[in-house]
Formats: sequence, C-alpha cells, structure tokens
Amino acid sequence: YGVPGPGRGEDFRRTGKAYFSSYEQDLARAKDLLAAAGYPGGAGFPTITFLTNDTSGHVEIAEAVAQMLQEGLGITMEVKALGWDDFEAAKAGEDWDLVRSGALGQVRDAYAFLDTFVTDGPRNDGGFSNEDYDKAVSDSMTAETQAERLQLLHQAEDLLVDEQAAVLPITYYSQDRLTQDTLRGVVDHAAGYVYFRWASAGA
Repeated sequence: YGVPGPGRGEDFRRTGKAYFSSYEQDLARAKDLLAAAGYPGGAGFPTITFLTNDTSGHVEIAEAVAQMLQEGLGITMEVKALGWDDFEAAKAGEDWDLVRSGALGQVRDAYAFLDTFVTDGPRNDGGFSNEDYDKAVSDSMTAETQAERLQLLHQAEDLLVDEQAAVLPITYYSQDRLTQDTLRGVVDHAAGYVYFRWASAGA
C-alpha cells in the first residue's frame, strides 16, 4: 500500500487482486487444504520454526501467528527470536521454515519491492526462484506504457503472494502525524523520512 497505481490517486495494491477474504473463510479453506494434504486438524504436521529478530513488536507478531496456527489449525510453530547480528547470520542458514523480513522501497514504485525477490537477488532471503516471475519483473522495465508496466508487476505479485505463497504479508509500516492546515512545503520521502527544510507556516 502507499504505492501509486495506474490512475491519479489510485493505489497499486488496491487495484490488484484481493489475496485475502475474511478470517473465517480463509481459516476454513486452510483446514480443507491441510486435510487434503493428509494432516486433518494438524495431526502429524511437523513443528515449524519462525525466525525473527528480537525487536519489540516483531516478537509479539510472531507469537500471535503461532497462537493462531495452534488454535486454528493445530499446527505448532516455534518462535526463534535472536539479536540482530545472530538473526542476520541465521537467515543465511537453513534452520528455519519462515523468516521475518521487511522492505522499504527507495522510490514509491511497486518495482522497488518486487525486484527484491528475483532469482539470486541480494535481499531474497527465502531463495525464491521462478522464471515467470523474473520475466514479468524484467519486462516491466521495458514496457511501453505505464498501464502495461503495472500489469506485469501485478502478474509478478500474483505469482509471489498467491500462487507460490513465497511471501506472506502480515503488516505494513505506517506513520501517524498531526499537521496544521497552514503548514506548507513538508516533503514525505518514500522511505518514511519527513523533511522540513522547505517548510513554512502560513496564517
């Protein structure tokens, strides 16, 4: 969210496919899929490990996910919270099933986020690799129109989140700010920084 879509005032995510319905509907579908895979009620499903850094907020989110998996699907998830240096080292290994990650695009464009997950990308922590995904992201760079470019990026997003489930969006960074109507010239950077260098207060 917060990334421009095809038209003025439109949001890239809101103009794309809806990946989630209601919690109840998604839970029912997850139970059906789990049973179809041979794990009715989570019986026999192996314990999974969720790797996260120990920053406040991230651990609480991981623990909430663990609780929901246990109560909703009967799946046990171990939360492994590490200090930053140990976390970065552990990400490079294979002793985890899920890992916390985040992204801040340097520009307000969907490409800045989706390029993260191309094959062998330096920030592609999970090692996701899909030829169709790579092609859609690459082709978006040479698309003749903005509409065509965003369509290709939506195709990539569908592969990443829906078809392959390589990324499971949980939360989005946001900032709340109260600003006087008379304040002008404040610049919001795509990475979340706020610049007051050119700001002025009117009457």
